[in-house]
Amino acid sequence: MFYSIIVTNVFKRADGTRWSARHEACDSLYQNYDGIMKNLSLLEEDDFEKATTRCEAASLRRQLDRFENVFMIVFWNAILERFNSTSKKLQKSEEYEFDKVRTKKRKLQADETRENEVHMTGSDKLRIETYFTILDRVKSELEKRCAVYTNTFDKYDFLTNLILLSPEEITQKANKLQEFYSDDLEKSFACECVHFRAYLQSINTNIDGVIELSIHLRGNNLDTVFPNVDIALRMLLCMAITNCSAERSFSTLKRVKNYLRASMEGDKLNSLSLLAIETELVNKMDFDVIIDDSATQKSRRKPMSTRH
Repeated sequence: MFYSIIVTNVFKRADGTRWSARHEACDSLYQNYDGIMKNLSLLEEDDFEKATTRCEAASLRRQLDRFENVFMIVFWNAILERFNSTSKKLQKSEEYEFDKVRTKKRKLQADETRENEVHMTGSDKLRIETYFTILDRVKSELEKRCAVYTNTFDKYDFLTNLILLSPEEITQKANKLQEFYSDDLEKSFACECVHFRAYLQSINTNIDGVIELSIHLRGNNLDTVFPNVDIALRMLLCMAITNCSAERSFSTLKRVKNYLRASMEGDKLNSLSLLAIETELVNKMDFDVIIDDSATQKSRRKPMSTRH
């Protein structure tokens, strides 16, 4: 049996990523809702159709007949229509102020021609000189930071996998970390890590993460038995995850040392920079107490004696 639907526009599939594709699919369902419901009812009641076809038609009709679906069809049709209009407006190439300015012709040299001369529109100039420049800078900065974070992680990753690694691997990685932080870690650090691995295997307790390791070490008073392991864990935990705060603090240098303070020496500059970096701590300080202490220290000068 042939079923006909009076359509006002062609059915569309919502298989695109553009707002226009989604709007057209929703709008076609909105415009042809009555015809779709009638033909689904005919399919459902037709004895000549397969049982699977009739069941699918009945299921679709019941779903479309629900109040929630009817409301969403009307609601999203209005919303997507606004999105589609806005998207089309934004995608239009508007005329830039750069395009309205008369192009200045450069004076050619004796051996030059204008055949290979490039004239960019305003949108091309914005895309090449601004947009692409920003993307290149962001990409390079992200790669730089990713390399630093990866390098740091490679130094400490064995501390979170002590049980899974062999004593030889632990010794090799621990020696590299000790050589890098030779002023903080002793040469016995690798031996402590191997012994700490044996201790973790003996207690049969699942300790996951650096924080849990440090808490277990301190909570059981093992920091005196494994002092270098404790130092390494605390170094990792105290390490800044990002350097955004440090960069924002360093940007205050131009306010600390400007053209009016060009003769400032290093000690004073370091002190003022430290105050700017640790602003939160400085704001909590009581300056009256500091001034009183300073005045007390200066008042200790011996009085000048005069001879008659």
